[in-house]
Amino acid sequence: KGEYRPVDVTGPKADHVFAFERVHGATRVLVAVPRLPVGLWGEPGRIGDPSAYGDTRVEVSPGRWEGVLT
Repeated sequence: KGEYRPVDVTGPKADHVFAFERVHGATRVLVAVPRLPVGLWGEPGRIGDPSAYGDTRVEVSPGRWEGVLT
């Protein structure tokens, strides 16, 4: 259930992130996953390390967010 909302990703590694929200009533879930990870192998850090993405940003809607998997 819930509405699908694409989420903008900006910055130098934006092509390496896929993100969206699912919204149902007052509940929102943000999903952001690596995309094309082979292109990040030569970057500092690892694919799961934020430093590999530089100044890339996931543009989330305002509100209180809680990380549940990291």
